[in-house]
Amino acid sequence: MMGICARPVPRAVYIRLSINKSKISPGVMDKFETTRWILKGCEFIAATAAFIGWKKWSGTFWKWLLVYFVFILVAELTGMYLHNNVSHTANINFYSFLVRPVTFLFFFFIFYSYDKNKGIKPVYPVLAAVLYLLCLFLDLIYLRHQNYLIASFSFSSGTILLLVLIARFFLLFVFQYDILSLGKNMMLWFCTILFIYYLGTFPFFALRNTLAKSYKSVFEVYWFIQMSLSCLMYLLFAFSLLWAKPKL
Repeated sequence: MMGICARPVPRAVYIRLSINKSKISPGVMDKFETTRWILKGCEFIAATAAFIGWKKWSGTFWKWLLVYFVFILVAELTGMYLHNNVSHTANINFYSFLVRPVTFLFFFFIFYSYDKNKGIKPVYPVLAAVLYLLCLFLDLIYLRHQNYLIASFSFSSGTILLLVLIARFFLLFVFQYDILSLGKNMMLWFCTILFIYYLGTFPFFALRNTLAKSYKSVFEVYWFIQMSLSCLMYLLFAFSLLWAKPKL
């Protein structure tokens, strides 16, 4: 895998997958960097909230959110280092073949743990994980010959599979819970947060190559939108970890 990830991406592909700094004013680039640091602050807040709520969640599968948030924070800092000191290609490969797969598999694990906890056979989360890994494998193999499609297929597939699991939870939730307990249910918070983020950012990531190459002004605006949704996601996670109850 390391050999594949380390392969250089042609310059035409680099332009598709990155923000062309030469055509962006210094003021806009400063906003990009500031926004990235704001996101890291939100990730730190989420990790801090998970740490504060560790005692409350330590007897449940939600305790692994702390590990996940720490991983994401370290990954973001690593990605920034790779982008600024190694190459943009290394940063893209790092996210495509490590950070995003870990993220999707962790979310599938949460659904798996939830089903097990409720006495439901976790067939759908396991199936989603298997299908995603197959898509990731195909992505890796296909990328040997089609670099311009880097990460798009597996990420799009993972997003769709995750949204299907979320929709399934919402359907089951309608018939199983008292409406008075909605605000305290951690799984409801979890699914709602992910639903907002992935539904809102899916068009951006699915069309990222086209937007970056042919619609740079739209790309820049949508980039800030998806970063804002990322910040919102982590802040809502922080709130839910402090507000929700483990037994619901």
